[in-house]
This record gives sequence, C-alpha cells and structure tokens, in this order.
Amino acid sequence: MQEYDFSQMPTVSDHVFTAKLQKPEYLKDDWIEPKQREYTSKEHNIWDQLYRR
Repeated sequence: MQEYDFSQMPTVSDHVFTAKLQKPEYLKDDWIEPKQREYTSKEHNIWDQLYRR
C-alpha cells in the first residue's frame, strides 16, 4: 500500500478545479471534531434509509 501525504494538494492539470479549505479554529491538525453534535431521530432515519439502499 502506498503512503500519501495529505498535508499538501497533489499536482493536477489546469483543467481540475480545487478549493483550499480553511480549517476551523476549534479543530486540531487531524481535522477531527472534538465532539459531534446530537442528531435528531429524523436525521438518523434519513441515514438509515440511505444505507438500506
């Protein structure tokens, strides 16, 4: 398996659009949120339906 360096954008042709993301202040360097928000039962139901497909 090849190791990837995700800290930099890969070199791509001029035909590819890329947008640099701004990391929110509250995220650490790994971009993982400290705690996810609580989801409503309606939101859970939507994901349950999508995964059943």
